[in-house]
Amino acid sequence: MSASTPLARPPNLLQTTARLDLLPAELLKVIVEQVDAQDAKIELLPITYSKWLDKGFPRGIAALSLTCRRLREATLPYLCREVCPRQLAHPLFQFKQIPRPLIDSIRTLDCTEVTPTTFAAMAIGIASLPNLEAVNISCQALHTSLNPPARTSRHVSSMSSSSSDSSDSETELVASAGTQPVNHMPWPLDSWSAREAKAMQALSIKLAQATVRQNNLCSKRITLEHLKPPMLKQTLDLFANPACLTSLSLSSWSSFYNTSNWSYLQALSLYPNLTTLNVAVDDGTGPEPTRLQAFPRLSSVRDLAICGHSPRVMRVVNHIAPNVAKLKLVYRAPSPSPAYHLANLPSLRELDLRTSWRHISVLSAFSSCTLSTLSWVEKEDSSYRIAGHGRVTLARLLRLEQLDISLRIIRFTPRCQRAWAPEELQELSEVCRDRGASLEVKLGGDDTWEMPADQAAQAASMQDILAWASTHVEGLARLNDAGGLKEMWDILEDAQQRRAVALA
Repeated sequence: MSASTPLARPPNLLQTTARLDLLPAELLKVIVEQVDAQDAKIELLPITYSKWLDKGFPRGIAALSLTCRRLREATLPYLCREVCPRQLAHPLFQFKQIPRPLIDSIRTLDCTEVTPTTFAAMAIGIASLPNLEAVNISCQALHTSLNPPARTSRHVSSMSSSSSDSSDSETELVASAGTQPVNHMPWPLDSWSAREAKAMQALSIKLAQATVRQNNLCSKRITLEHLKPPMLKQTLDLFANPACLTSLSLSSWSSFYNTSNWSYLQALSLYPNLTTLNVAVDDGTGPEPTRLQAFPRLSSVRDLAICGHSPRVMRVVNHIAPNVAKLKLVYRAPSPSPAYHLANLPSLRELDLRTSWRHISVLSAFSSCTLSTLSWVEKEDSSYRIAGHGRVTLARLLRLEQLDISLRIIRFTPRCQRAWAPEELQELSEVCRDRGASLEVKLGGDDTWEMPADQAAQAASMQDILAWASTHVEGLARLNDAGGLKEMWDILEDAQQRRAVALA
């Protein structure tokens, strides 16, 4: 190369026009999978409301699907994994006009807002969902649909006469039906009598139930909300196949602590393959019962999630899931207890404890278990102090020495990012290492935007946010992302106005 030959400059990659639709199909698939995994993490964030989590804000898979035709095709199986009966009643679904990849991707049926009309449509359409695995049910809405209130003859007669007065009345009725919820649509009467209309509705619901029972073979996971004990068996008979059901979530479980409702729990014994049980209780519920003779023993359950309001919760766990291997315990008793019932769980290997420092002594109940993994998610303020001793360090608080030497992994999630000083986390890490275990600290996973009590912590928290915002803006500028910059401009508008006031 001669001295006069100019050196070739490396291309500016940020100014090169990128074409996602030119990437190999394998790489597009990886991109879609990564974005889908990120969406799943976002759904778990402890944010009660944010426009970035609203369904109207295009993000993740939804935004990626709008990029180009090839990505639209690649994201199609990820766009619709859950449907509700109202959607199954849509003509596009009824006449099988939905793309096959979209149908094959549906895994969950959400029946939390079912009505008599949509229940019948659901019964017809459920057979068209070949990969359906889970059903979410509001027992209150379901049983209201299965037992609709009877219409009075006067109401039915008036509806019949008004619908036959003129074509204008019929047009008005159809127009209003499109703007009202489905459950307010009147049963089509024409010249039927009130008795005939009621009989037809009852027959439709009966046939719909029979159809649902015939097509419930793929329901592996069922969630029952607003459950009343007498509804348990009827609902499971309708949606669950004893040979297929592996996961069941119940709320509210606390109603079964009433002795008059114990007999209804025996329905759970009919499902020998039930391996996962998640039971939620009301916040204001009383303590667990003292006698458990009528409770079923579910020896197949390996994964149990339960909320405890008293030390007696361990007796409940010992009884209903003696072979549990993974236990999630959300413990929120009104006051600390000096003693706990010991866990008699020889198969328990993973314990996920979610409680405040006031109840961390519940760990003593698992002293005889051969745990391999312990997770503690702190739920309240960590400023734990004992009179005359000052603040208790994290290592002293956990007291890992009371647990079996089989423990190999300790996962700790503080309530907020600065709940514990770095030296305290380091001390706990050394204690874990001395036991031959590893410590994993998940910072910020359960963090919420609440002002710390300490002013220094307040300032540090805000500086972290501002540092992130500065780095994020620089990245958006390098990418020439006009939409992202506009978004950050809107976020910082209040700060900009406050700066103007300060500099005036």
